[in-house]
Amino acid sequence: MRWLLCRSFEPRMSAVRVTTLQVMLIYKEAVQTMRLSQAHLTLLESCPRKFQYVYLDQVVAPVSPDDQHRREWGTHFHLMMQQRELGITPLPRTILSQQQQPQSEGAFYAAVDALVAQLPDVFREEQSSNRYSEHRKTLDIHSHDNRHFLLTAVYDLVFFEEHQTTIFDWKTYQKPKTHRWLAEHWQTRLYPFVLTETSDLDPRQVSMVYWFVQSREGEAIAPESMTFTYDHAQHDAIRQTLFRLLEDLSNHLIAYEQGISMPKVSEEKGRCGLCPFAIRCGRSPLKTEQPLLDVSALLNIDQIAEIPLQNHHLI
Repeated sequence: MRWLLCRSFEPRMSAVRVTTLQVMLIYKEAVQTMRLSQAHLTLLESCPRKFQYVYLDQVVAPVSPDDQHRREWGTHFHLMMQQRELGITPLPRTILSQQQQPQSEGAFYAAVDALVAQLPDVFREEQSSNRYSEHRKTLDIHSHDNRHFLLTAVYDLVFFEEHQTTIFDWKTYQKPKTHRWLAEHWQTRLYPFVLTETSDLDPRQVSMVYWFVQSREGEAIAPESMTFTYDHAQHDAIRQTLFRLLEDLSNHLIAYEQGISMPKVSEEKGRCGLCPFAIRCGRSPLKTEQPLLDVSALLNIDQIAEIPLQNHHLI
């Protein structure tokens, strides 16, 4: 594989008339380019067949009302933090859905204030210019069959200091019980990796901090954090894992284009019991599959709502 910093992959044509050959070339380029986030890598590593169902076939199980509410809460919180970073004041209170109660709205703003209070050096009034909110980085990896895998990371906040760069990520759910589990999650691996590969930073200069923000019964809960350092050994290990995972994906895609489905995860790993596609894969005693939805809109990385990390690798 070859590594390239992605600039632009949008086809450009100077002629007004587009020939059939040009249309075919544009289609081939689109097929050969795949944008992947940390969520996609997690899904692919967990089960290639489930990756196929969600990413390629574009179907997924319905989201429960409670999960949908939590996702909306997380999306609104991230929007609020971005507006705050842009200096938009007063922050508009119309972003909360009409279904949320006033006490939820109060807890929402209390949660923002609680996070800001925990990070006075980050959110001081006189902010430096070396900070970026909703910062996007894209790394292009070429596979053996000349596919472009565009690894995309969207950082909630990146804080560049003289000798240290900190990635901040806001999570709107409970802090995981173990540090190791989160360390092995693809977001923790991919975000420092992409930032280092697309800059002149030494891996030892990069760290990542998760802040977990919640509310309970209409009141904000004190935010908690987890910090992860980075180094050359981790960087090299992630590179090797990515090479292997994306080479496998490239081979799976070649087979998929010939009508062969991607492989299923081994049953011995015990991941099928909670999977909504268990019936479709023939791994459930039930005979009726729950309704599936078209999720083509959800595959736009700019529009994906925050999905909790917890247990995502198990299903």
